[in-house]
Amino acid sequence: MASGAGTLGPIIGGFLTTYYSWRYAFGLELAIIMVIVLFSREISSFPPTMKWTDLNVLGAINSASGIFLFVIGILLLNNPNNWNMAPYPIIIGLILLIIFYFYQKNRINNDKQPLVDVSLFNNRSFTLANIVRLLMNFTIGGVLFIIPVYVQGVLGADPLTTGLTLIPMSVAIFIMSSAAGKLSTRIQPRYILALGSLASMAGSIYLSLIFTPSTTILDMVPGIFLLGIGMGIVFPHSANVIFSVARSDQQPDASGIMNTGINLGSSLGTAVLGVILIIGSFSGMSIVFNNQTTSSSEEQIIGIHQFFEKIEPNNPENINEKQIMASPQKVQTMKFAFNIITIILIIGFLSSMLIPPQKRKHKPTLVGVTSHI
Repeated sequence: MASGAGTLGPIIGGFLTTYYSWRYAFGLELAIIMVIVLFSREISSFPPTMKWTDLNVLGAINSASGIFLFVIGILLLNNPNNWNMAPYPIIIGLILLIIFYFYQKNRINNDKQPLVDVSLFNNRSFTLANIVRLLMNFTIGGVLFIIPVYVQGVLGADPLTTGLTLIPMSVAIFIMSSAAGKLSTRIQPRYILALGSLASMAGSIYLSLIFTPSTTILDMVPGIFLLGIGMGIVFPHSANVIFSVARSDQQPDASGIMNTGINLGSSLGTAVLGVILIIGSFSGMSIVFNNQTTSSSEEQIIGIHQFFEKIEPNNPENINEKQIMASPQKVQTMKFAFNIITIILIIGFLSSMLIPPQKRKHKPTLVGVTSHI
């Protein structure tokens, strides 16, 4: 279902952005949310397992503050004007999250109700599967950022064409997610996750090799499809590992930890690769500025960021000679960005191979049943 929505989302969003305004896409999301709220009553309620008085309020404030500051710091990296400030909220957020971990561990040791059962991290399969999933979400977050930048900023395509470009990835995710159950009954989870990482790695390497100033959208399709195959393998199987090692009373904690990793991974992918694109375009875009001999490096990078913000790729008149001259440098930057993704996927591959093998439940033979009959 998620991959099906991932196929329709970029097409609908691209259509609205191209022919109307990107604001309509957010208006459509609001309408969908209202439908969800309307039908939420149809969802069967689950009996509560704890009282409101058992809620760890201090832990909630601690974790929320830590995650908030960490994410804000990541988002600040998207604008060169904020690079000097970004490290502070990131560091403070990480410190708060470390404090939160040990605080929750202390509550568990004292038989008090924790906000999150951090003892799950003692299970190596749980921790490594979450790492693999986070890294794959780093990949998809980065891919969904840098490919549109190339398709619109270099090739001059409109948002609708960009949405259509990403369809092979969503289709591959859908196909492989549908086959997830059959694979999990035959192959050890660590090998499945390793295979998914390798498939996405192949797509990333392919894209890093084929990028040239003359690369077309069709040239990118095989690499985008391979990335989708790897994602379609990793996403369902990493979830299987994460939930299979958690007890029934730990399922909400496992879900919360996994989804936090999903969001953090996507945010990191977008922010880190966004910074790479800005820095990588620095030398190629310096021609844009008439005062390049007197401007500091920081001022020129900020100018490049502002230049990108003013680009309207779907307006042919707006793609001038300066942008065309910068295209070769953009191509090199794209290659470097996919090399970073490849390194991330290598780490994911190694992490998946460290997951302990799971014991399989053998089906009972029919010998005893036959003799009884």
